[in-house]
Amino acid sequence: MVQGMRIREVSGGLNQGFRVQGTGSQGMQQFQARLVVGAFGKQGALGRKLGREAQRGRRDLMALKLHLQG
Repeated sequence: MVQGMRIREVSGGLNQGFRVQGTGSQGMQQFQARLVVGAFGKQGALGRKLGREAQRGRRDLMALKLHLQG
């Protein structure tokens, strides 16, 4: 798990894996991942950059919505 980074780029997909680039306390870093989980909305900066609104029919994206009460 990576925390405290500002993610700048996510590319790839479920078939080939993902490449994630971000900036944190150690500067620019790059990671390879089989799965990427993001806590952002499609209206956020990364969602807009990924064109999520235009990709409603893509099959290599998965969504999970959870409502918790304390």
